[in-house]
Amino acid sequence: MILGYDAKRLFHNTSGLGNYSRTLLQDLRQNYPENKYHLFTPSLSKQPWTNAFLNEPFLVHKPEVKTWWWRSWSLPGSFPAGLQLYHGLSHELPFTIHRSGVRSIVTIHDLIYRHFPQDFPKPDRIVYEQKIRYALQRAHHVVAISNHTLNDIQSHYHLSPDRISVIYQAVHPLFRQMPPQKSLDATKKRFGLPENYLLYVGAISHRKNLLLVLQALHADRRLDVPLVVVGKGKHYEQKCRQYVEANGLGKQVIWLGHVAPDQIPSLVKGASVVIYPSLYEGFGLPVLESIMLDVPVITTSESSLPEAGGQLAHYIRGRDPAELAERLHVVLGNQKVTDSLARKEHLSRFDPVSISRQWQDLYRKVIDD
Repeated sequence: MILGYDAKRLFHNTSGLGNYSRTLLQDLRQNYPENKYHLFTPSLSKQPWTNAFLNEPFLVHKPEVKTWWWRSWSLPGSFPAGLQLYHGLSHELPFTIHRSGVRSIVTIHDLIYRHFPQDFPKPDRIVYEQKIRYALQRAHHVVAISNHTLNDIQSHYHLSPDRISVIYQAVHPLFRQMPPQKSLDATKKRFGLPENYLLYVGAISHRKNLLLVLQALHADRRLDVPLVVVGKGKHYEQKCRQYVEANGLGKQVIWLGHVAPDQIPSLVKGASVVIYPSLYEGFGLPVLESIMLDVPVITTSESSLPEAGGQLAHYIRGRDPAELAERLHVVLGNQKVTDSLARKEHLSRFDPVSISRQWQDLYRKVIDD
């Protein structure tokens, strides 16, 4: 098949939507190298994690001059002859794709801007709504990354059930092998980390709920294990930092900011507990990554997170610091080995070979319809 993809996030986002794009395309290349994969991006970013996409079977297309409108309006003019399908990997399709004659699929990850408008400026929310509405109307098929996202889409937009389905995402290849002990030691040395630590990985925003973790540490001073925070934010990060300083937690919280993707698996594996207290996720990949590396993870029972964590994660409601503190005591005091059969059964739902096959079958179906 001759397939096209929106590759902006692939080349320019180091986490989230970027990891989704890179993981999916790496797995498709591994399992279906006979396809042609055309990647459309407004500009290139050559990084260690993008270099693999600069060679066959990938073919990169970008405009001669970068413009704000190319990706949303002009991109179909760059479609090569014979392109059979275009896949919008992150919520949107070019507004002119219906004139191209090319079949299309869009992946919808979440509707966060509807649930947490305070995290998005109003002009951004208006644009997101326009893009998602157009994509849902024009795509020949819509893929949600979780059952929760599918239900969320249906409750707001009421798509015909035969136009939408769920295909889970696989974890990035970096998380599919246990980091060796020398990598764990090197990572701790590089960042100056103690032997035992709690870990938070993610954007620092209101819905990600980092403040709850800080409040739990302050509420129960018996929790003297350091907290390592990986990620960046804006106003909410400042709010969290101010809370740390105001409540004497400065020596207990280690702020690492942005960390290169290839360092994250060792940080996760070296942690005593991963805490992911998000109040809304389209999927919740850090929960699955922690399970993949057999590290205890505490998350909330909100949105899609139980789909990512299954019976292996530890759940809280996500609004009570005392509840989180108590759960941390339980998990830290009971470092039992995860049941290998239960872990294997849960991870089988996110097997990259199976997920690649689901995409291959869907592409063929949409092209042939």
